Amino acid sequence: MRCWQELSRVKVSHLTADALQAQDEAYIASLQPKRQVVKPQAPTPVVAPVPAAPKLSPEEEAKLDRQRRLTDMIKKGRLDSLRPFVAKYPDEITSSALATASSAAQEEVLAYLLEEVKLDPTESVEGRKPYDHSSSKGTRNVYRRLAFKQPELWDWKEAHVPSGLSEEKEEEENKKKADRRKGLKEKLKERDRQRAEEEEEEQKKKAAEAPPPEPVSTGTGRTGPQKLGGKIGGEGNLAGMTPEMRMRVERERRARAAEARFAK
Repeated sequence: MRCWQELSRVKVSHLTADALQAQDEAYIASLQPKRQVVKPQAPTPVVAPVPAAPKLSPEEEAKLDRQRRLTDMIKKGRLDSLRPFVAKYPDEITSSALATASSAAQEEVLAYLLEEVKLDPTESVEGRKPYDHSSSKGTRNVYRRLAFKQPELWDWKEAHVPSGLSEEKEEEENKKKADRRKGLKEKLKERDRQRAEEEEEEQKKKAAEAPPPEPVSTGTGRTGPQKLGGKIGGEGNLAGMTPEMRMRVERERRARAAEARFAK
């Protein structure tokens, strides 16, 4: 009933002129198209130009080329070409040449650079001493021989050279190395001999466990020793014989046939 009254009763409200004007403006504003809000665009990042590599002068390019040639001569062990190069450009030979010769295992070049050019082995090259760049025992011994001959030339402990190496000590080390190799060869020979004996024993064991071969039947049904020959022309007696035995039987048959012909 209440709903009926609410729906059927006319409601009257009194609005002021300002309120009516506000409603009109709101209605007119609702009819206008809505403006799209433009979002501000992010600024485009500015990429800094990559600085170009500085151009080398002709003198710098020539020096760089000489360093490449020097490295190539050291790695290939070209001592004959290295000597005039060092004499012509002595200021461009540094301790890095020692590291290059050590890593390339060029013993003669390394000895020349240490003993004649007298490059400093205590200077670090790429964070390590030239001795630490050695790739073989031979190059390490070059440092140790010079440390024994001229202990006061450099601070060999600073150069990471463990100790000097005399000729007697080197011969002793080589002898120990040869003895170790000889002992290793003897061990290998002994191992091969034992392996051969084991294989031979295994073969004997298999042969002993194998069943005996069955006797070959001659077709006569007789056992025991048989007389060679037999009836002339009897091919059945030759069954099961070896080629040598067959030849002997055949010769005996021919001899008996010849005797029978002479007896007539």
